[in-house]
Amino acid sequence: MIKAGPAILVWLVFLLAGCGSYIPQELLHEGGKLPTATSATQLLHIQFNGVTSFVIRYGNSVILTDPFVSNPPFRKVAFGKIYPDIEAITKAFNQQDLAQVKLVTISHAHYDHLMDLPPLLPSMPKDALLTGSSTMAHIMAAAKPVQPVLPLNNLVGTDSTMGQWIYSTDSSVRMMPFVSDHPPHIFGIKLYPGPYTEDLEKIPVKGRNWKQGLSLSFVIDFMEEGKPVYRIFSQSSSAHGNVGLFPKEMLSEKGVDVVLISQAVKGKETDYAETVIKHCKAPVVFCTHYENFFRKPSEPLKSVPKAKVVANYQYLQTIKDSNTIMILPKAGGVYSIGE
Repeated sequence: MIKAGPAILVWLVFLLAGCGSYIPQELLHEGGKLPTATSATQLLHIQFNGVTSFVIRYGNSVILTDPFVSNPPFRKVAFGKIYPDIEAITKAFNQQDLAQVKLVTISHAHYDHLMDLPPLLPSMPKDALLTGSSTMAHIMAAAKPVQPVLPLNNLVGTDSTMGQWIYSTDSSVRMMPFVSDHPPHIFGIKLYPGPYTEDLEKIPVKGRNWKQGLSLSFVIDFMEEGKPVYRIFSQSSSAHGNVGLFPKEMLSEKGVDVVLISQAVKGKETDYAETVIKHCKAPVVFCTHYENFFRKPSEPLKSVPKAKVVANYQYLQTIKDSNTIMILPKAGGVYSIGE
């Protein structure tokens, strides 16, 4: 058995942080139009900013998932202080989208999923709903948002039980959370685990203080006349087995149109992603959390260290009836989904 203290583990991850394979540019896509069967009257627009940050628009309703684009270098994450990159945030998120945000989903409270949310709050409506774990809520308390923050720990479902639907103020969007998990970082160990149980007074500036909390996945519906017209399954932190999935009976009401699935895993990387894709039976799948997010935007694109991203992606493309795509992060490209 290998035993290592937290400091040694951080050093090992630090050494790996610059690793990762180069991702061939021909495998990456910058946008386009994809058909899917729907009763919707408009197209669904999906923009990928990097890591697991998506801006998803239907009509005048916008959803943000895990808004993070700052990419501080690992030496600062491990040994220094980290702060949002305001210039990068301004380039990635336009004011029109932010002004129409109805819902923000945070899969867990590590810095690479939550750190850039506080600077976005002044541009968002006062009734935009911020959702995530209770740990997320305790961290966000330090930002003093005017928007409502909803902890989801007591509202979650599982692969066999329904959770609770959460609706936006105007009911144009709804979301149901499910208990998920987070893959280990090294030697089967997760860094920066655990919850917060009280509100923080200051936003963390140390990477280790962005604690994970409960990990979540989400079924997200865009609504028209009280019925779902587009359904998205967002799983931005890979799990195992059926963890993070939703009950199959949900598909009888509405099938999944788009899957967002993380590739930041080690070991048998394709197993869980394949399980998710076959469970959802969605015609469109976007891979997320695949790039080394410690790099500068000007540096060549590499994969997450120790993850066989290219081989995984090529395998997932062979799964029948699903169009699996890896979007170039921060390209400003937008996919339009629908007829």
